[in-house]
Amino acid sequence: MPFFAQKFILFDVQTTGTNPETSDIIEAGWGLYHAGADPLTVDWQVRLVAPRDSVNLSRRIQKLTGLAASTWTDETAISYEELSSQLSSFLHEHAGLPILVHYARFKRPFLFKALHDAHVEGLEGLWSLMNERMACTYELARRMMPHLKSYSLRAVAGYAGYSLGDKKRSRDHLIATAYIWKYMVAEGSTAHKSATTLPLQDPGIRQKRLSLPDAPGVYYFLDQAERILYVGKASSLKHRLNSYFRGQKTKGSRLNEMLTRAVDFRFRVVRTELEALFLESDEIKRIDPPYNRLLKTDERRVQSFRLKDWLLPSEKFPDAPRWAAQLWGPLLSVWNFQWLLSITGAAVKPEAIPSKRWLDAYFSEDVLEDAKGLIFATREPDAETWQDWARKVWETWLVEREQEDDESLEEDEPEAEPHDEDAEATPEEAAAFIQHTLLHALRQLHRARWLLRLMDCTISWQFRGGDAPVYYLRMQAGVPTWMDEAPDPGAFLPRSRWERLQEIDLPTHDRLTILYSEIRKGLKRGDQLRLCLRPGLVLDQDRLRTQLF
Repeated sequence: MPFFAQKFILFDVQTTGTNPETSDIIEAGWGLYHAGADPLTVDWQVRLVAPRDSVNLSRRIQKLTGLAASTWTDETAISYEELSSQLSSFLHEHAGLPILVHYARFKRPFLFKALHDAHVEGLEGLWSLMNERMACTYELARRMMPHLKSYSLRAVAGYAGYSLGDKKRSRDHLIATAYIWKYMVAEGSTAHKSATTLPLQDPGIRQKRLSLPDAPGVYYFLDQAERILYVGKASSLKHRLNSYFRGQKTKGSRLNEMLTRAVDFRFRVVRTELEALFLESDEIKRIDPPYNRLLKTDERRVQSFRLKDWLLPSEKFPDAPRWAAQLWGPLLSVWNFQWLLSITGAAVKPEAIPSKRWLDAYFSEDVLEDAKGLIFATREPDAETWQDWARKVWETWLVEREQEDDESLEEDEPEAEPHDEDAEATPEEAAAFIQHTLLHALRQLHRARWLLRLMDCTISWQFRGGDAPVYYLRMQAGVPTWMDEAPDPGAFLPRSRWERLQEIDLPTHDRLTILYSEIRKGLKRGDQLRLCLRPGLVLDQDRLRTQLF
């Protein structure tokens, strides 16, 4: 029988963890395949399996697989016992065939446990035979393709010409494994020497990299189907693109996986690094590349929140009483404000606060009351006491801020330190957490105000160095336009804070956050900046440094 016609049993499993004794199988798939067949036309058998606790499926597993608690009510699922029985029957029916899996070290124990729980007769003998006839495409790829930077299923399948979906599902993984085997058989049967370098290290691509301009821009890595895998920005395209191919051998599993799949790149030259940052942010949202993490839409959304007067240090926010009755934003997370209001006795419904199991278990009501006693010398501080303390927290941070890095785009709520599940925080730990959460909330408010102000403005920007050109940027409704000369500040349309807040979507929010962060960096570098917020209100770098920091 020709080798390409040899049938294999392909097997895949998706689980809630790595230990078959404590983890659930939530999806499994299997089928017969030979290298002469089209993987997309094979009748793969895929089963959704009901886990022991679908309600509390971890967020990580939900994000990886796309499965949620509702999946098991909306779709047909079988029990684990039914899965064990069906797998046992299939393997007995095709007992003489070898088994092919990707990363057998992980999947083999789950397969064995499923057969063991099905009470298969002669299991030890069957398992010994299966072990002898089980091949792992991960190990085979390491031997046949030592030049690859990654041997993950996504990387090797991409190298073989198949692009996996974003979510880990058994059918997709079976197809990917089949493509890898098809590629290996074809490579093994060709008379010419197999490739020993990655496509991106091809002499033609290398020359393309070396001839890149030493200028800011955005670059795109592409796979064999010309799908964009990754979007990045660079202050120097020449240096950034070539940095992927020199220096340390291991650059991180995700990056190595992407470089294994990529076969080419494209680029766009822009005038400044700030323009490259804007373009990168917009392109990531437009394309949704699989290997970009930051700046993607995912579950992020722009929010606002209504505050109480006493949460705002009046010296930093002199118009707090008027503003506190309105919505504050734009914010990517309002959890800090919700939680702080809940512990002060404000009328915040518990169900309005996103559940955090560690918080409920770690900070009991008594511990929080004791913590307030440590902070205020009373377990029931009034609004004025809270406001005075908030002002002190803010002023302390203003003194220390120069030592801190620039804020990122993310506004995740603070996380508790790892601790024993049965442990409870001390009042001192709870007091520190309250202070940290308050400071984080105040910084969110400070940045939110500036994002609204930067939404409509003009900037003249000369980067550090007397010979550097002056760049002119106009922001209108959060959309940047680069000008050849200073724009007319009188062209601004007067718009209220409420109107601006209503117009901010996620792309606009990220562009404004980038601008906010880059202005701060520019001030630290010594750039010459003039910011016009409206006719008659112009801030130079000295005034900006005072107000932005």
